[in-house]
Amino acid sequence: MRIMSKYVFGLLLILLVVVGCGGSQSVAPINTPVTTHSTFKLKPGTKVLSESPTTKIVSISPTSIIMSGAIPQLRVGDIVACKFAGGGVRTVTSLSTNGGQTSIGTAMAGLMDAFSKVDVTLQPFGQKQLG
Repeated sequence: MRIMSKYVFGLLLILLVVVGCGGSQSVAPINTPVTTHSTFKLKPGTKVLSESPTTKIVSISPTSIIMSGAIPQLRVGDIVACKFAGGGVRTVTSLSTNGGQTSIGTAMAGLMDAFSKVDVTLQPFGQKQLG
């Protein structure tokens, strides 16, 4: 089950990179899978962390995220889905605030901890016109 979760998590990261990297007409490099369909449904209670004009990522490591600005109300035990590179899906293990920064202690969580539905279809390897 853990190997399957890592495989699905890898596909999700590929999807986030492919979908998240906008732009006009571009061509995916050879040997890069291209997402042709995706559906995600967050479980109730999953919090989404992302940058915005009022929220910034100060630093990120495998065990913590430090943010400044307006972040969602979090509690120890919450599951967070991060919409920034290196974030992934995490469980909140600790919280502390110092000045205008919030330090969020985290541990890896599985995709199915955050999502009730994950459906991704990838095109076989090769070139495909995007956009």
